[in-house]
Amino acid sequence: MSRLPPFIRKNAAKADAIATVATTATERADCSNNSERSSSSPPNANHNAAPAVASIATVAVATAASGGSIAPSREARRWVAEYAARAAVAEFRHGASRAEAERQAFACVVALWRCEHPPEPTEPADGCVQCGLPMGDDAVAMLAGGGHAWRHRACWGAYDARRQAEAEAAVRLLL
Repeated sequence: MSRLPPFIRKNAAKADAIATVATTATERADCSNNSERSSSSPPNANHNAAPAVASIATVAVATAASGGSIAPSREARRWVAEYAARAAVAEFRHGASRAEAERQAFACVVALWRCEHPPEPTEPADGCVQCGLPMGDDAVAMLAGGGHAWRHRACWGAYDARRQAEAEAAVRLLL
C-alpha cells in the first residue's frame, strides 16, 4: 500500500473509499494533461485519460475492497479493471454521465462474463438444461464449453433470464 499515491492511501481506509478513490482518480487523470490540449479540443478529448483512470481506479478499488490487508484475487482484479476501463471510456471519450457510463460498463462486463463462462455441455438424453424434461422434436442445441447444451425452443426466454441473473450476481461479487 505504500506505493499508492497519497490521495489513495488516505482514502483507502474510509467506508466510501471505492467511490471517493475512483472519483479522485478520474478527476486527476482527466485534468493531468490540460496543458497539452489545444484550445479547439473538447473537454473530453483527452484520450490518454482512460488507461490512467483504469489503472489508478483498479489499484484503489482493489485496495479499498480488501481493506488494505488481504489482496483480492487475480480474477477479481481483472474484472475490476475491465469495468473501470469501460466506464472510463464511456465517460471520458464518449461523454456519458458517470451513472450511465457505470451502467454501460456493468452491462459490458456481464456480457463478457457470459461469453467466458459458457454452460456445461449436455447430451439430448439428459433433457433440457432449463426445465429438465426429455427432449423431443423441439430440441435446440446451443454452443457450450466443449460441446453443446440442449434446450426446448420454448425454454429459451427462461433459460436466458436465468443465465443473465447468474452472470450479474457473479460480476457483482467480483466487483
